[in-house]
Amino acid sequence: MIANYFGDPNPRLQSRIQQGHLRTALRILHNAWPATIVDSRVSTTAHEDDITNVLRREMVRVKKAMKPQPRFRIERESQSDIVDDDTPLGLIDIQIGYAFDEVLYIAIECKRISSADNTLARKYVREGINRFVTGKYSGGHALGGMVGYVVCGNRTACITRIQQQLAKESETITGYETVSGWVESMSWVPKEMLYESRHRQAGGSHVIVLVHSFLTA
Repeated sequence: MIANYFGDPNPRLQSRIQQGHLRTALRILHNAWPATIVDSRVSTTAHEDDITNVLRREMVRVKKAMKPQPRFRIERESQSDIVDDDTPLGLIDIQIGYAFDEVLYIAIECKRISSADNTLARKYVREGINRFVTGKYSGGHALGGMVGYVVCGNRTACITRIQQQLAKESETITGYETVSGWVESMSWVPKEMLYESRHRQAGGSHVIVLVHSFLTA
């Protein structure tokens, strides 16, 4: 069963706090992307970890240039665990830590994607989205982030593949609320189309909203 590790008796307040921090983090991420893709370590054949290492570094640079600076930390591969259970759950690609309590964070998972076949779309769902569904990341949280590194040059086709893969996978893997569906949103980053999907976390009724960004490598 996924407990609510939100760390606050007022989940509505925490939801609003996460919305604000995620919106800022995504704007930083998108502003950091142009400098990321010109780095010599980043290419369409680069491993997603190598791309994420550069992206996180550039995100910190963008954040430090902001005035005033956002009051959160941008961390790489922080361990997601339930401290009381002494259970290591995984390493979060990019973690936005915004409080002293270890359970108050926003997780962003990063995956390479391509329209060439279903291999990377399957990984995006089974090894990305699923980590939020199982509570491996963000148990009881309101929001999480997914980033797709488009390595084929065709962003639209990649997004379609993700939608199709999400629809065909078992609900036990995705927790996907098909009634709500795949929702376009320009409210997160100015002039950028992002996408939202809702997923029921395992062992309970809690629903987490994932915000998806697709960046062309």
